[in-house]
Amino acid sequence: MKQAGVIALDLATTTGWAVHRPGMPRPFFDAFVLGGGPGSIGQPCSELEAWLNEMWDAFEPAGGISHFVFEAQHIADNMNPQNAYRLIGLGAIVEKFAYEKKALCYTCDIATWRKHFLGRGSGFKREKIWNEKKGKFVKGPYLPGEDPKELAIQRCEQYGWHTDVHDAAEACGILDYMLSIIPDYHRPWRDRNLMGGGR
Repeated sequence: MKQAGVIALDLATTTGWAVHRPGMPRPFFDAFVLGGGPGSIGQPCSELEAWLNEMWDAFEPAGGISHFVFEAQHIADNMNPQNAYRLIGLGAIVEKFAYEKKALCYTCDIATWRKHFLGRGSGFKREKIWNEKKGKFVKGPYLPGEDPKELAIQRCEQYGWHTDVHDAAEACGILDYMLSIIPDYHRPWRDRNLMGGGR
């Protein structure tokens, strides 16, 4: 398949996105908020599909989009079933859209892209807080320098990509991982970093 644009998504109520196509010096990235309350599924799915169509139309004159990738939904044991349903629905919208456009679509495990982008995929240390109601220690906030969301923002900063929105930074991490497994895909920021050229 001809190399064209790649869109990476960190799907959630606030969805981070990053896009790159050959020849661009760096990715474009941002985040947007999907509408609807906690129990809403149809509205955020519809808004995501509308956004995908806008991006498709924007990049079509420049060669289009050939790949979509999003972080595979990790459903925690204590997650509200409605939230899990919403996340799965958003992923299905991306899969459907890519299928209709004859583009490739992938999911990426959170630990895999984090290991690639941050240097480790798990083991981020948290405080332990005593929960009187449960009668046991539970996970608290991340220890200083251990929050993977903040580490993603810092990694983007190292490449000269300025954002304080962790959703966008994580989408950049997903994108960088995806581009690393597409054969012969050139990532200019990696070459600059390797050669010591900075930004």
